[in-house]
Amino acid sequence: ACREIGVDTRVYVGDSEVDVRTAKNAGVPCLSVLWGFRDRAEIAREGGSHFCENPLDLPEKIEEIVHGK
Repeated sequence: ACREIGVDTRVYVGDSEVDVRTAKNAGVPCLSVLWGFRDRAEIAREGGSHFCENPLDLPEKIEEIVHGK
């Protein structure tokens, strides 16, 4: 779907280990937010490696993932 509308860069934003698995299965990096259902340790056990603790930091964290920082 992204290719059809000309979008090359994608980041999956979620709050659980299910979201990490979904992003992995889709071949998309996952940014896990820590104000949702799971804590950092639970998400990290599933392979999550990008985390955001504050909603105001979302744009910066997405940029870091997109640009490999």
